[in-house]
Amino acid sequence: MSKIYFLSSAIIICLFCGCNKSEETISDIAVTESNSPIKEIQKEREKLDKTVFENETKAVQHEQVFISLWDQLRNSDPLKVLNDFKFKTLILRDPTPQESPDWGINGIKIEALKGTEKKITREQYQKLISQLHQKGWRLNQSEWHHSKFIPAANNEPAGSIISCEMHCTSNEEEKRVIIRGKIKVTWSTGEGEFPTPEIINLSDLQIITRKGKKIFQEAMNADPKIEAPGRYPRFSPIMVYDLDGDGLNEIVTGGCNLIYKNEGEGKYSKKDFLRNPIIRPAEAGLLADLNGDGNVDYIGGNSANGSLLLFLGNNEGNFIKAPLKFNLPPLKGLHALSAADIDGDN
Repeated sequence: MSKIYFLSSAIIICLFCGCNKSEETISDIAVTESNSPIKEIQKEREKLDKTVFENETKAVQHEQVFISLWDQLRNSDPLKVLNDFKFKTLILRDPTPQESPDWGINGIKIEALKGTEKKITREQYQKLISQLHQKGWRLNQSEWHHSKFIPAANNEPAGSIISCEMHCTSNEEEKRVIIRGKIKVTWSTGEGEFPTPEIINLSDLQIITRKGKKIFQEAMNADPKIEAPGRYPRFSPIMVYDLDGDGLNEIVTGGCNLIYKNEGEGKYSKKDFLRNPIIRPAEAGLLADLNGDGNVDYIGGNSANGSLLLFLGNNEGNFIKAPLKFNLPPLKGLHALSAADIDGDN
């Protein structure tokens, strides 16, 4: 018995140690083999980026300069961000008056930078924006997009067209300015991970100025987590509709199932939207008379299962009945809905 016990123990130990070693070896081989095609794909991608997709790769690389500028302007002190932005020469022109369109708002002046050309250095630019800041001018928001990239060719440096829009205010003078248009950028010929603009030409920009009090006043600044605690933490879909037929439009926030009833004179009261709400509503929602009874109905998507639901409304603008489900395949990622009498049957 003792010999058998000893032999059995020896076999078990050998098998155990052998299996461990075998698994380790197989694992090492598997890792090596699995990494091999990945490395080959990476090498092929790097090769394509330097050949077939060279211009696209460079366009993305140059685009990052203005994407980074946009991100920093949104998240940091705009004065410091603009002051730190690197370039060599800025070209602009004196503003010249343009014919103002009839937008129904008095006091709007439009100018284009079509006058005498001026070239200023980065140091002169920094001094200029510092003076504007001291006079009370502030950049409230901006938007930047890389519209076109022109690769370097025939000893000409690469270039870009940047579409931008900047909204600025001067509290002291009650002035509001929109600067918008296209910026022409000539890039430095120096190679590097982050390209630097050599010349920035602002000659195609337009300046829209208005002096006076704000046309629009903030009526509501709401947070769905505060307005509707415990419900789905999103306002969208947001819809505007006169639900009760009193001539005043209500604001519907389908995401957290609320109606802001318009009481007139900029005052709103809050109440529930659907009696049987969608727990996880989709981004899209639609208010329209779907069954021709003269009452507005609501269509909304359910993100949980992709279903599309119809809530019939009554003559008081309420949605008290359980929804009807459309016989459709699941609609995943529903972001838009529209309704119209396409076949003309009224």
